[in-house]
Amino acid sequence: FSYICFFSFIRKLAVEATRIQNELDLAHGIQQTLVPLIHRVGPLYEVYGLTRPSERVGGDLVDLIPSRDGDIAYVADVAGHGLQAGILMGMLKAAARTALLEPSSASERLPLLLDRLDNVLPAVKESHMYAAFAALQLAPQGRVRHALAGHPPVLHYCHANGTFCELSLEQFPLGLVQHAQFAAMEIDVQPGDLLVIATDGILETSSPQEQEFGTEGLRNCVESNPRAPLPQLAANILAAAAKWGKQQDDQTLLIVRCISNE
Repeated sequence: FSYICFFSFIRKLAVEATRIQNELDLAHGIQQTLVPLIHRVGPLYEVYGLTRPSERVGGDLVDLIPSRDGDIAYVADVAGHGLQAGILMGMLKAAARTALLEPSSASERLPLLLDRLDNVLPAVKESHMYAAFAALQLAPQGRVRHALAGHPPVLHYCHANGTFCELSLEQFPLGLVQHAQFAAMEIDVQPGDLLVIATDGILETSSPQEQEFGTEGLRNCVESNPRAPLPQLAANILAAAAKWGKQQDDQTLLIVRCISNE
C-alpha cells in the first residue's frame, strides 16, 4: 500500500511539473512574440534592440514604433522578473502603441507618451510594481529627443572626437507617483554617433569583487570598436557583462547609430 501511495504521489508531481513547464514554454513563446529582436536600417538611423530574460519570462521590453515626426525607440524595465513582470510588460507595450495614436506635436509626443503610461499602469499592476522607461524620438536633421522615467542615463558616443556623455533626466518611474510630470530634451547627433540604452540587468551585473559593470563597461565595449555592426556591438556588450559576472536580472539593450543628419 505504501509503495502504491508513493508512486501515485510521484506521478502527481510529474504531471504537475509537466503542466507548469508547458505553461512556462507557452509564456516564453508569447514573450518572444511580444519582444522580438529589432534591427531596422533606415536612411537616417540604424536601430538594434534585444532583450535576454533572466528566467523563461522577463519584464524588460524594447520596441520601435513608426511616427510621422520621427520613429520612437524605447526600453521599459518592469520591476522584478518572471511571469508577473512579463504580464505587465505586455500591457505596457499595448498601452504605448495606443498612446502614440493620439494627436500631438512633435515636441509633446514623448512627454505625452510617458504621461499616458503613468496614468494607465496603476490600474493594471500590483501596488509595489513600477516601470523604468527610456525613449528616443529619432527626428530628421540629426535631432533626437530623449525622455527618461527612473531609468539609467542614455550613453551618447560622439564619433567626431571619440568622447562620451550621459543623457539623463531625473523623473519618477512610471506608475510610482500620482500626477508625476514628465519632460523631454533634444540633442543633435552626427553621422557615426551612437546612442546606447542598457537596463539595470546589464549595468548592475556584479563581479566576484562586488564591482558593477556600469556605464564604464558600456564605454569600454563601444570605445574598443565604435564602427562595429550593431549586432556585433550588442553581442560584445552582453559577452563582456557575462564575463564580468552572473546574470541576475533581465538584460536589455537598445543601440541607435546615426547614418545621416540631412
